[in-house]
Amino acid sequence: MKSSGPVLLLVWSALLLSACSRDGAATNPGAGDAEDQPAVRVAEVVERKMTRSLELSGNILQSRKAALSPTVPGTIRQVHKREGDLVKKGEILVELDPRDFQLGVQQASAALSAARAGLAAAKTGLDGIEVQHQRFVDLRKENAVTKAEFEKIDTGYKVAQSQHEAAAAQARLAQVGLNAARKKLADTVARAPFDGVVTQRLLDPGEVVRMMPPSIVLVIMDIDPVNAEGQVAERDLGAIRERALVQVMVDALPGRHFAGEVEVVVPFVDPGTRTAKVRVVIDNPEHELKPGMSATIRIDLAEQMLVLVPREAMTSPPIDGKGSVFSVDGEQRIHLREIVVDQSQQGPEVVVLSGLRPGERVVVAGAGGLSDGQQIRLSGKLPKSAADAAPTSPASTDAPPGEPPPPPAAAQSAEAVRQAAEPGR
Repeated sequence: MKSSGPVLLLVWSALLLSACSRDGAATNPGAGDAEDQPAVRVAEVVERKMTRSLELSGNILQSRKAALSPTVPGTIRQVHKREGDLVKKGEILVELDPRDFQLGVQQASAALSAARAGLAAAKTGLDGIEVQHQRFVDLRKENAVTKAEFEKIDTGYKVAQSQHEAAAAQARLAQVGLNAARKKLADTVARAPFDGVVTQRLLDPGEVVRMMPPSIVLVIMDIDPVNAEGQVAERDLGAIRERALVQVMVDALPGRHFAGEVEVVVPFVDPGTRTAKVRVVIDNPEHELKPGMSATIRIDLAEQMLVLVPREAMTSPPIDGKGSVFSVDGEQRIHLREIVVDQSQQGPEVVVLSGLRPGERVVVAGAGGLSDGQQIRLSGKLPKSAADAAPTSPASTDAPPGEPPPPPAAAQSAEAVRQAAEPGR
């Protein structure tokens, strides 16, 4: 019995090590790196032909503007409109004191009358000597008058012609003077150049209008229709069509949408901002839209091929059109990718403007706690909770129904060694 002690000790040690090994395997089946890798669900980046809208920030502008004032200097006699008043094209808005200009018309008219009288006298004198001159021409041909006699009549005729021409020029000049005086009188009245509304009244009756620097009495704007202008990125210029439909929203009228269309895409790209100006036109019959209001311009773009990813792939909501996703390479490693998106688009998919290519894969679920360069494993369906993902102990499935589960393998092995060591067993 003394020789059996060391043998029993060796058997005991071997069985215990074996049981511990089996028990460790049972409690951690399939142990390895794969079990430690987070399970994620991925989706493929796709490209699809579709339409989208583009949102621009801008301002409401008048379609036309005029700084109004009489075009002659003088004292204001009357201003017919105040700020906010509507005006019609051709309506009299400002009048100067016309008395000095009326006097100028009278003087110019008198000068014209005198010039016309002088012209008439010169014409009478010319007509009289012209007949005599013609008779002397005929007599000279027949040598019926001397050369000296003919030259005297010929000189008088030429003088009469010159006097008539001078009188005619004077009459024409007097007519120009009268026309100018009449225009100055007419210019004492300022009329509306178009239908609009008075937005500023800068001078009142009794104040003086000067030419240098020019005095402005009223500012009027045409606000039906109005314009809205915004800057569009260079990459989107090709998708904007003239006459394309737009919707305009203003902060001052929440919930309201105003229909319009693209009027012009200015053919110049600012090299500093890489943007170009887009101007849209909006009917404004009720004058609800006012110049200076901040506006959001939503433009329907032409159909084009767009790169799309599920919105759930974004690691966080985009800011200023920039965001990030986790892409998955062929070795099942993830990489944090910065992307540029069209933030104005709504729905389950995000339009990617740059940063991803069609065919790439991105993480759409299970991205919590991931880091750049981490190894992952793919999962068709993620567990709802960590408890759902925990493996079930193999020992719990070996006992028949209604019986307690068998003891762990290590306990079974220890019991066998004990029984072998007992005398008489």
